Amino acid sequence: MPLPADTDVSSPKHLRDKYAIVGVGETTYTRGSGMTTRALGTWAVRNAMLDAGLKAANVDGMLSYQSGDSTFAPFIAGDLGIRLNFYMDVFGGGSSTEALIGIAMGVIEAGMCKTVAIFRAMNGFSQVRIGGTGARSAVPVTSDMLHSRAYGWQSAGQMFSPTFMRHMYDYGTKPEQVAAVRAAHSNHASNNPKAYYQKRVTVEDVLASRVICKPLHLLDCCVETDNATCLIVTSAERARDLRHTPALIRGVVGRCSKPRTDMHFQHGPISRVAGYYAKDILWPNSGVGPEDVDAVGAHEPDATRRSAARYVARR
Repeated sequence: MPLPADTDVSSPKHLRDKYAIVGVGETTYTRGSGMTTRALGTWAVRNAMLDAGLKAANVDGMLSYQSGDSTFAPFIAGDLGIRLNFYMDVFGGGSSTEALIGIAMGVIEAGMCKTVAIFRAMNGFSQVRIGGTGARSAVPVTSDMLHSRAYGWQSAGQMFSPTFMRHMYDYGTKPEQVAAVRAAHSNHASNNPKAYYQKRVTVEDVLASRVICKPLHLLDCCVETDNATCLIVTSAERARDLRHTPALIRGVVGRCSKPRTDMHFQHGPISRVAGYYAKDILWPNSGVGPEDVDAVGAHEPDATRRSAARYVARR
């Protein structure tokens, strides 16, 4: 059936509220899972399917991301009895989750599949993690590592510390201000029953912890765990028949990059982050702006839980 003549199909605005997140699954978060990433991934995807009320026959697409520390989608699908019409496993971290949500919307829109499970599985503490020990530290130095290792860049803390130092140089940022971010995250984690560490830490606690790579302290760094997570994306039309009220996706930006030739060198001020460019995609396509997100936090009940995600996935 043709679309109405006045339908905007020349921009991603056409996809606003057309797709939805219908299920979320996760494993426990441990340090020493004693399981393979294949087992963890299968566990998380199954939990997401149960959450959505879907059977294996209802899922025909799968996406994942990894850094050489996970299991490819066809193995997870096979263990669950899922036959895939489309799958893709990509390399990377960071904003991969939201990028894969956008890709899921695109491949469904293209008619390549109907319902997509997006997962991430990793033994981040007990096996391989960036800058870790064991297998990761024994990897031969090749390709771009010939450049980064010369500067001592192996772990995330080592790679990002120059950015912190430059920001401090340009703007007078203090270690106390950096530590305040960790203290705020700790405050949020203390309210989450699934958080690995629930004890709140203060700015003073962060500054008193040992330095990992100047100016970053131990408590500035993230907590590595063994776990897997999954979410499922399908059309809003199909979502209406599933278990939960669908979380409609108004807009998405993922893997939007600032101009650079490597991890840290860039054109323009150090404050010009990728979000500067992402905003020109996200806000127009979603039909809302930062002021609308603030309004949710001010006026809606249970806003602490809902406001941060509301205009990416609107219930």
